[in-house]
Amino acid sequence: MATKLPEATRMANPYRARLADLSPAERDNSSWLIVAHDDPLLIQRIESAMEGDQVVVLQVPQGDWYRDRALLAEAIATILPTSGISNVALLGHSQANASKCRPHLVAKEVSGAKSTEPASEYDCARRIDAPQTAQSNRECPKQDLAEQFHYLAEHEELAPLADERDVGLHAFFYMAESGLFLKYDNSTRGFRC
Repeated sequence: MATKLPEATRMANPYRARLADLSPAERDNSSWLIVAHDDPLLIQRIESAMEGDQVVVLQVPQGDWYRDRALLAEAIATILPTSGISNVALLGHSQANASKCRPHLVAKEVSGAKSTEPASEYDCARRIDAPQTAQSNRECPKQDLAEQFHYLAEHEELAPLADERDVGLHAFFYMAESGLFLKYDNSTRGFRC
């Protein structure tokens, strides 16, 4: 469950500040707010795909989504009542460092057996630096995207506001290697083309 942010934090929210800088025309005419990993090629693909639609793109490195998730949710909840936004999308990226050094996601290995003890930052960094397959490198950002989607969907300020304003919440995953986009399906909790 999310907690309300103290006023000092609310004032220092960089995402809220970026959204507050939108022009009245951008606020009123944009139907999509897309929180996207900050890859220039990805941003170019969004702009090309959404040509003709007024879209607000908030570029945030996917590696920062977990740390800043309360700030992102608060910024989105702040802009919804004063804008024409009817869809919010998270756009993850296959080459993002999504969960770098998040100890709660890495089980510490002790004598070949997994321990329930949380991993230290050292253990996590060692795991992150270890050779991984292309498949496992993509799964971490996918998991992170799904986790952030559920956080926003259940956020105590954002969820009721999105319901009240009939705002759609979406998650897409960009496969940089192939240029394909996958959509997150909340009912199956998986990704599909």
